[in-house]
Amino acid sequence: MGDDGFCTALDSCGVVVDMDIERLRVDASAARMALDRLLKGKSANELGLFLDGARHFCDDRGRLLLLVSPSLPLAPTTGAAGAGAGAGDNGSYASNGAQESVCKLLLGIKEIQATVIELLLERLLEMVCEDSEPQTQHIARLILQQFRWIDNLDDCRGLVSSLFERYTSFPEQLQKEVVSMLPDMIDDSAQAIVVQELLDKRRDPTLATTVYDTLTNLSLSSAVIEQVVSEVIADLGSTPVDDLPVILRFLMHTVAQPTTDTAAMLADAVRAIRTELDFETLRSASSTTVASSSSSSSSSSYLAARGSGLVTDSVLLVLGMLIASTAAAAAAAAADADENGQ
Repeated sequence: MGDDGFCTALDSCGVVVDMDIERLRVDASAARMALDRLLKGKSANELGLFLDGARHFCDDRGRLLLLVSPSLPLAPTTGAAGAGAGAGDNGSYASNGAQESVCKLLLGIKEIQATVIELLLERLLEMVCEDSEPQTQHIARLILQQFRWIDNLDDCRGLVSSLFERYTSFPEQLQKEVVSMLPDMIDDSAQAIVVQELLDKRRDPTLATTVYDTLTNLSLSSAVIEQVVSEVIADLGSTPVDDLPVILRFLMHTVAQPTTDTAAMLADAVRAIRTELDFETLRSASSTTVASSSSSSSSSSYLAARGSGLVTDSVLLVLGMLIASTAAAAAAAAADADENGQ
């Protein structure tokens, strides 16, 4: 089956793909069910031919863009109502808002899911390695978006592992997008590998903020939270000042999760922060830098120094919030103990 056969198979399920516009003649859910029925009845050889056609179709970047772009569902206009999935052959259609891409429909079909994922990852790596043209980067981002919220994902760990294997080849902005979308990709089976990758990457100054934001958005077990908090606290002394506010906000959010021993973890966090960070030195250094820079002829150096002072103020503010949270948690624990004692 060539790419014409691939398009014919899609067309039989109510999906029309051409170089001008990507069209769905039926609702996306109906198209997926039709594709599922079609492919479930195929032999291994027939599935291979279908996927070979898809691979050949994706060799053309214009066509690949069509497959990963949101589809335009077409509803029959007056006179074509009730014509069914094939109404577009004889009737006229009107756009009715964007739906998921044709590629996303294919990813929802278990029999071909793994091969479609591998095909997309191959095309993604080819594009990011070949050039940095805006159109190429746009397609690369659209390919990445296909991996969010995949229905019935069969091998989440495999997908995450494959992404991270190619990760170092991606440009910085695409790396950030990969990290940011992880909470929308993974299930519990991939949690351990994702957390370890994030902990390894948090030391990259270009990714630190994105990594901590992503860790905050993950639903972590209490055991994993304790591991993450312990490793983050252990590195506080060597953390760049500019990264401290986001790290402390992460700690404040994480240790207050209902799955953790809030009072104990807050107390440990505050104790470690006070031990690892010399706030007097930080404040003194930032004040000295601002003063010296204000007498300088360079406005940019003054603004940078002033920013450093604001970062230190932010660190102190978050620490104060942590201390207040610790006191509140301790008071709540004491109240619970008194109530249980009575």
